[in-house]
Amino acid sequence: MIEIIGDRGKRRRYDPNLAEKVNAEARREKEKGGNQEELQNICKGFESSLAHKTGKTELRCREIAEQFKFSRKTIECFTKEKALDYRALEDDKDQFEFVLSVYLSSLISKSKDKTFILDLNNFNKAGILLDSFGNGVDNKKFITLVGDVGDYLGCSSSPIISVYGNAGDYVGFHAGKTQITIRGDAGKNVGFCAVNSKIYIKGNVGGLSDYIGVGTEIFQDIGGMRKIYPK
Repeated sequence: MIEIIGDRGKRRRYDPNLAEKVNAEARREKEKGGNQEELQNICKGFESSLAHKTGKTELRCREIAEQFKFSRKTIECFTKEKALDYRALEDDKDQFEFVLSVYLSSLISKSKDKTFILDLNNFNKAGILLDSFGNGVDNKKFITLVGDVGDYLGCSSSPIISVYGNAGDYVGFHAGKTQITIRGDAGKNVGFCAVNSKIYIKGNVGGLSDYIGVGTEIFQDIGGMRKIYPK
């Protein structure tokens, strides 16, 4: 802090860091406003995707994701705080789960960010499980899901996925060069047509698929993580 004596002999205090403080605050406010605008766009996009009944839901979701390229922070906020608000717009629970899963997968795929943590607990409390999550997401993404998921986790995709919960049937369905870790239990047909992938399961395994692709390895925690496929 510097004291300055003005024309009339009055002492005034001058803070040389004041301008930077003001600019930093302005940047924070601008960023906050931008995030809110992003969140509004992500919500409008989801509402539009739910209303898209032409059989091209996946295409619509990808168009929205490509247009805005949402940030990790906004995607995580939408998942935790906003997405469930739109459940009343769709009578068909299975359809809601499908659109939600495709939409989130598309947002992550097109985002410039690489790491995501999605809180699914609010969905789980409402009986919602993401089916076919990860469809089309590449192996440059690292996704952590906190809560339980439905069937076909990692469907036709190759990100690194960790689930802090249980998973349904067909974990790794047609996955390629991916790694999936389930901290809870997994259902039946684990590894169906998965190629060059690694699947780790902490809890129980409902059953392995008879059609596991080449190069895929599956591990289970049996007093320590051990390979159960191939034996």
